[in-house]
Amino acid sequence: MIRLAQKADLPAIMDVVHDAVLFLRDNNIPQWQNNYPNETLLLRDIEKQTLYVFILKQKIVAMANIACERDPQYDRIYHGKWLTQGDYAVVHRIAVKKEALGHGIAQHLLLEAETIARKNDLHSIRIDTHRLNIPMNRLVQKLGYQHCGEIELFDHNQKDYWRLAYEKLI
Repeated sequence: MIRLAQKADLPAIMDVVHDAVLFLRDNNIPQWQNNYPNETLLLRDIEKQTLYVFILKQKIVAMANIACERDPQYDRIYHGKWLTQGDYAVVHRIAVKKEALGHGIAQHLLLEAETIARKNDLHSIRIDTHRLNIPMNRLVQKLGYQHCGEIELFDHNQKDYWRLAYEKLI
């Protein structure tokens, strides 16, 4: 089951983040290694009603921020171009707990993003990820997202702030 996150979910959400940070670190992916995402950011997502959680056996095992608004970080794209110029949905901060990896949960969250986008009369979804995050790159390509170029993250507290940018028409 997928539902909007609530403030009371924050401890379980932070457990998901913790597992994701360790997974990325253990797989030499320099993403999410500098206190990102943190509680403050996730609380803001909850308040904006853009953070969704995946419940399995009455336990939160995954999360994703699915927003139906433009992301200023996507205004400039390098080494390519977006498929569309209009409004779009965006997916950020997708993560799955260690024990739930390999069960297609991230795929379910991305399919939910399509449903949310359609309900909001949006016809494309954008997402970005680190070039070394092979599992996420493979997943978005498998689901029909097209590589459009690279975006530069505004938050430069990471040494590598370039991300591969994808878009899917729905």
